[in-house]
Amino acid sequence: MSLESAVEGAAVKAVASTGVGMYGVLAAFLVGLAGGAAGAWWVQQQRLDAQVGQLTAAHAQAMQAVANEAATAASAAEARQTELQQQVAAVDAQHSKEMQDAQAQNDQLRAAVAAGSRRLSVAARCPAAAGRSGVPAGAAPAGVGDGSAAQRVDLDPATAGRLLAIAAAGDKAIRQLSACQAYVKVIIGGK
Repeated sequence: MSLESAVEGAAVKAVASTGVGMYGVLAAFLVGLAGGAAGAWWVQQQRLDAQVGQLTAAHAQAMQAVANEAATAASAAEARQTELQQQVAAVDAQHSKEMQDAQAQNDQLRAAVAAGSRRLSVAARCPAAAGRSGVPAGAAPAGVGDGSAAQRVDLDPATAGRLLAIAAAGDKAIRQLSACQAYVKVIIGGK
C-alpha cells in the first residue's frame, strides 16, 4: 500500500468516524477559509486605517504651515500697505500745502498788480530809429544813452494779470509733476 492511499484512507475513516460527511468537511473548510479571509481583511484594514491617520495628520500639519505662512505674508503686506498709505498721505499733505501757499502768493500778487500797488515790468530796448517811422536819422531818441541798453517798461495791469496767470499755471503744473514724482518714489520705495 502506498503512502497516498494510506493518507486517503485515514482521511476517509476520520470523516466517517465523526459522522460529518464530505459536505461537512467542505463546509468546515469554507468556514475556515472565510474566517481566514475575514481575519486577513481586518488586519489589512487596521494597517490602512493607521496609514490614513498618519496621512491625515501630515496633511493637517502641512495645511497649518501653509495657513501660517499665508497669515504672515498677509500681515506683512498689510503693514507695508499701511506704511505706504502714511507716506503717501505725508507727501500729499506737503504738496497740498505747497500748492495752497503758492496759490495764495499768486492771488496776492495779482491783486497788488490790479490795485496798482505793485507793477510788472519787462526789459525793452528801443534801437535808434535810423530812418524808420518818419524819425530823422540824426535825431536822438528821448531818454538816456544811445537806445541800445535795455530799459524797463511797465505793463498795464490787465496784461500783467494775464501774464501772472500764465506763469501761475506753469508753476502749478510743475508742482503737480513734482507731486506725482514724489508719489512714485514713495510707492517704489525710493522715498
